[in-house]
Amino acid sequence: MLPMTIFFGGMLIWKEKDYRTDEIINTLPIPNWFSYTNKLMTLIGIYILYLSLTIIAGVIAQVFIHDFTDLELGLYFKQLFGVDFFIFLHIAIVVLFIQNLSPNKYIGFFLSALFFIADLIIFGAFGFDNYLFRYGRVPDFIYSNLNGFGHFAQSILWYTVYWLFFGAIIAWMTILMWRRSNENSIRIRLKYVRSNITKNQVSGISILPFYNWLH
Repeated sequence: MLPMTIFFGGMLIWKEKDYRTDEIINTLPIPNWFSYTNKLMTLIGIYILYLSLTIIAGVIAQVFIHDFTDLELGLYFKQLFGVDFFIFLHIAIVVLFIQNLSPNKYIGFFLSALFFIADLIIFGAFGFDNYLFRYGRVPDFIYSNLNGFGHFAQSILWYTVYWLFFGAIIAWMTILMWRRSNENSIRIRLKYVRSNITKNQVSGISILPFYNWLH
């Protein structure tokens, strides 16, 4: 999913530019959130398709290869759509954010790959396992036939909610800095954000530290 998201995320962000329709699209009265949501939902649709195919492949393998008919479809959905889906969703949010700020598609590919390579190095090779800082990830867990996810279920739930707050902020920042012209300067786009941000939006962000304190 990672290389696929990096590739399709870049293609979606730069689609209008590649087809030279960006100047026409940018003059239309389409809000930034609509354009962003359209591209994010496209990636989500790809995830749903691939995860559904994974379930089908798993069921076929169990029934026809291993002759095992005691299927647990609920477990498929809990793991793939309750855990993995949200990890992929955060990958998409990061890729769209990076590509939106990149001066071109190929630099966006490189920076996106660099971000996830750094994630693997810092949290993998160096063994830094504090999941409060590893964006979009939940702590390792064990599934048992005796008690299912057991006490790990609560940890998965709260970390998922925790990162959804951060994901919402990143998505919101992407929308605020959405490219509506050929301007690639991040400094100028940040000035545009400061001039368009509202007090209600700032108040919404303040919920995150409060939630983190409660957690």
